[in-house]
Amino acid sequence: MVQGLPTKLNKEPLIEAIFEIRFTSSVNASDIMPGFLHAKSKGSKIERLPIGQIPREIREADPQLAQQPLVRIHLDNFLVLVGDKALALSCKLPYPGWKAFKAEIQQMLSYVEDAGIVDKVERYALKYIDVIEGSSVAEMIGRINFSVELGGNKPNSTIQMQFEVPRDEFVHVLQVGAPGTVTLINGEARQGLVLTVDTISQQVELPLSALENGLFLDRIHDVNKQLFFECLTNETVKFLDPIYD
Repeated sequence: MVQGLPTKLNKEPLIEAIFEIRFTSSVNASDIMPGFLHAKSKGSKIERLPIGQIPREIREADPQLAQQPLVRIHLDNFLVLVGDKALALSCKLPYPGWKAFKAEIQQMLSYVEDAGIVDKVERYALKYIDVIEGSSVAEMIGRINFSVELGGNKPNSTIQMQFEVPRDEFVHVLQVGAPGTVTLINGEARQGLVLTVDTISQQVELPLSALENGLFLDRIHDVNKQLFFECLTNETVKFLDPIYD
């Protein structure tokens, strides 16, 4: 019998999980959604981000700025990031697992549907960032199924790489950085190899209703998870102390 993917890693390397939608709209979500979400979520806190100080006219003239978060909404276990034409949901640590994360994504999408501001979803994506320990760059790189050589030279100092992996209806953007230091929102610093798997759907028909979007969300999560474990060596999976159902 072939063993499936782990359901949990006891030595959890995950430092960030974020789901994002980008959309067309006749209004700016940053004007409407913070108050709307605050009213729906008791105890939430609204934080204005520095990019929100950029004049509206400049933001609207630059498509990149339209996707950047202007407001951060603090919930009990999650963060909502609101831009003019984008919304994202991020988990606070410890990661609660996909079942809880998915339920919160569906809740956020239902609020977006209730607000009636989205004309069309143009993109949705799921990104996980992990930091895997290692005492040297060579050991860090040895944690993953990764081989690079240039002019007969193998990396033994800083390395930063990004590349795209098209697969089925998704494009996966993989980023590898070593050594890396990531500072969490609580101020804690994590050091090691930073591995990012950003899965972007090419099939942009994402229903906002929880009655219709469950399979879409499970699909993007499953392919992201599959690629993450493909990146790890068998020894690394064992090192992370996996739990299987």
